[in-house]
Amino acid sequence: MPLLTTIVPVYNVEKYIRTGLESLLVQGMRDGEHEILLIDDGSTDSSGRICDEYAAKYPSLIRVIHKPNGGVSSARNLGIREAKGDYIHFMDPDDYLNEGAYKLLIDKLLDLKVDYLGFERNEVSAEKCDGTTLKNSPIDINIESMWRGKELVKTIKMWSEVWRYLVRRSFILENGIMFDESMKVGEDFLFNYLSMSFDPKIALTSAKIYNYYVRSGSAVTSFPRERLKMWIEGIAHQVEGLREIGNNHKDLKSTMDLRIETQMVWFLPKLLRFKMTQSDSRYICDEFRRMRLLPLIDNNLVAKSANLVLTRPMFLPVFAMLYRRGLFSLLFKLLCIINPKKYK
Repeated sequence: MPLLTTIVPVYNVEKYIRTGLESLLVQGMRDGEHEILLIDDGSTDSSGRICDEYAAKYPSLIRVIHKPNGGVSSARNLGIREAKGDYIHFMDPDDYLNEGAYKLLIDKLLDLKVDYLGFERNEVSAEKCDGTTLKNSPIDINIESMWRGKELVKTIKMWSEVWRYLVRRSFILENGIMFDESMKVGEDFLFNYLSMSFDPKIALTSAKIYNYYVRSGSAVTSFPRERLKMWIEGIAHQVEGLREIGNNHKDLKSTMDLRIETQMVWFLPKLLRFKMTQSDSRYICDEFRRMRLLPLIDNNLVAKSANLVLTRPMFLPVFAMLYRRGLFSLLFKLLCIINPKKYK
């Protein structure tokens, strides 16, 4: 049985996937210790063919499963069910790993006997991707801290991305932890918080072994209603999931309530980057009221801004325009001067 299974959900990433796959081939694992599961989620470009090409070349290492498109959560869940490794790593298909990283991480896992091992990442400009593994610096895995999940979840050291951890497969299966397949965004956030509620043993290292592509894009983007709905539904699922965790684990309820507010604070600047219509703004405000998310209690500028913005659908497009031009914080400070009792 392999020590590690890498689960890679694949969908229309023909430009990037070779870089990630090439990096997985140089991880320093012996034959039989590592398996790579490529879950082709109904790709319409050449991604599926590229997966088959690598599986044919490395049949003892790589397995490919082709499935109808169902989203990244369904692909990862299929990977969990099909995995044979003692540990699992969820890798995104358009990222890549430092050479030899898995060997060092697995050695630490076997020594420490923890359920989770978390690591840092580098941000890489997607424009630098040429289809081959990029050069990376040597790494040294020094364990910075040890945690239990219920304590880690209360700190800023808690990472929400699933690709930041190697996790014991038996821990996932024994606790019935799966990705919410109804979620289109934020599914890894909820997966990790649900996992931490079962109090796993965790080790964290500051080693930067995962290379995460950052794609450039326009700061001002149209926000189609379908995409807007997807984002709102994602936040709604996160909120419902966090509330359920708090209800099931009373010792985490105050932490989950705080996380709900911080997610809203995180979401507001992203929302204000986009152009929107009056219809969009009414939809946003109605949804946040339906989710019982307002007013936010956190006493900082962004939380206060969220309370101000998300209860006024008529002015939300104006706030978005001011935010994109860097004027929103000035407007808010002016309102505090005009009516300090209301906005203080």
